[in-house]
Amino acid sequence: MSLYIQQTVETQTGVTPQTVITNELLPLQSADLEQTVAQNVEENWALEMIEHERCPVCGSPSRGNLCPYCGNGRLAPRNSPEHEGWNIRDYSTYNWDDDAADPIARIADGPSLGEYLERQLSSMLPPDDFPMALYLIDSLDSHGLLNAAIAQEVATRFHTTLERVEVIIGQIQELEPLGIGARSLQEALLIQLRHLRSEGKDHPLAEVIISKWESFLKSPPPTLAKEMGVMEEEILDVYEFIRNNLNPYPAHAHWSLGEAQPRSDAVYVRPDIAIHRRPPPADGFEVEVLSAGAFTVRINPTYARLAEELEHSDTASGEEARQQLKEYIARGKLFIRCLSQRWQTLQQIGDWLINYQRDFLEHGEKAIRPITRAELAVLIGVHESTVSRAVANKYVLLPDKRVIPMSDFFDDSLAVKEILKELIRDETSPLSDQQLADALKELGYTIARRTVAKYRQEMGILPARLRSR
Repeated sequence: MSLYIQQTVETQTGVTPQTVITNELLPLQSADLEQTVAQNVEENWALEMIEHERCPVCGSPSRGNLCPYCGNGRLAPRNSPEHEGWNIRDYSTYNWDDDAADPIARIADGPSLGEYLERQLSSMLPPDDFPMALYLIDSLDSHGLLNAAIAQEVATRFHTTLERVEVIIGQIQELEPLGIGARSLQEALLIQLRHLRSEGKDHPLAEVIISKWESFLKSPPPTLAKEMGVMEEEILDVYEFIRNNLNPYPAHAHWSLGEAQPRSDAVYVRPDIAIHRRPPPADGFEVEVLSAGAFTVRINPTYARLAEELEHSDTASGEEARQQLKEYIARGKLFIRCLSQRWQTLQQIGDWLINYQRDFLEHGEKAIRPITRAELAVLIGVHESTVSRAVANKYVLLPDKRVIPMSDFFDDSLAVKEILKELIRDETSPLSDQQLADALKELGYTIARRTVAKYRQEMGILPARLRSR
């Protein structure tokens, strides 16, 4: 038996600092990215950020006095509050040639839902609770509801008790619009019913029926009447009461102060990418990563020259200063490379998507082509997690001036949702989810009734028994 040592060489893929930093930068939205860049510039005096003039509406780099993307004809200083949170979705309806119809004035005529809630809370909560309340408000979904697990998440994040968070959620649920901050559609309706009861407009049977949520959703009126021990007409009366007095999607009832009608589904986000048509005679679309043209990050020339001068210093103090400056410059160059890699990745994904989803851009949601993030990752030669990070929390400004989540390019349910929306819009009498599933099947889309219900809820459309004829 012989013992010997054999040396072998193994190749391992290490995680480089550039990979780590790039992965941290990639999922950031434009506003968060700017904060991160500003923080790095503040901590590293070898870095400097040069901000360029941009459109105060969509955030894109401006050329002259007219934004080439959203059409806005007025520019605001970079540090103006006008840069915060514009409603991009409805710009195509504005008269851009009318100076009196200033899009900034139109958009800024009322607070967002979050601002509206914050104003109500400002005099209700102690200062220590306000950060948690703001976090909860920021966590509301498009319907004004909270995730069922949000209380535990907030308690963990802010190192407090679950009971304290529940009290704050309860205070949010007392705000207008009623039902805001509920953890489910059922809870939103029950909150509104309790409020009506306090005003002497109670409907005990409605509260009982909504408390039996599964029966309310699934049982036809005769079955529900038998289960409740009442006449069918009383059940129909409850449905009418709910239709006229309650809203399971509280955020849809929000309107700005002074507006006569509820707001549309306004989106207060800044796009990260802009897609626009190539100017004639060229054909097709172009992509621009907006933050890439909004500012430049570079090594401060003064410190770069100082580093060169210190290279020739022979003193001990000069050597120490040279090493420190060299470290700051190296960190700065690494951050710049990571930032550039982020922009290149977004550009690469955007360029590929505008070709693959050209029909979607030309003809709308019904023309979207199915593709997953994993499939795209293989096609462009990156890891699936890279695509996922790049797409997460990003928004795209389309040529028709709408702003949509970047994830919509991967959502093959959009076509079905669009057709479902048309079926409901054109119905002469409310169609049940099963009837909608049958109608979709006739059009070549075979999906289950529960999937129809899921899509309907995601679009904020009420069930048949609560929709008006």
